[in-house]
Amino acid sequence: MSWVRTATSLITFGFTIYKFFQLELGATGRPQTHHFLSARVFAMVMIATGLFALLVATIQNCQYRTNWRRRGLEVPLSLSSLVAGSVAALGLLALAAAILRW
Repeated sequence: MSWVRTATSLITFGFTIYKFFQLELGATGRPQTHHFLSARVFAMVMIATGLFALLVATIQNCQYRTNWRRRGLEVPLSLSSLVAGSVAALGLLALAAAILRW
């Protein structure tokens, strides 16, 4: 669950940065071209990092659950996987919004 919390933070901070600077650029009416790394690119990197963290966490969770089953332990349904899937879906929507400039 700590992976999911960290990934959620990265995704939400990235999307917030994107929307904040989108509103700022809308107020001034001109794009900022003198920056090495734009706010939009930085936001997309944060969102993608959060999605990557969710992917790694899901893989690790599956490996642990498989290992427990091999040892003969009863493995209950993982609610954290359900939460991770929901966060991943929202993260993909946020990344699509940043890429398509919604």
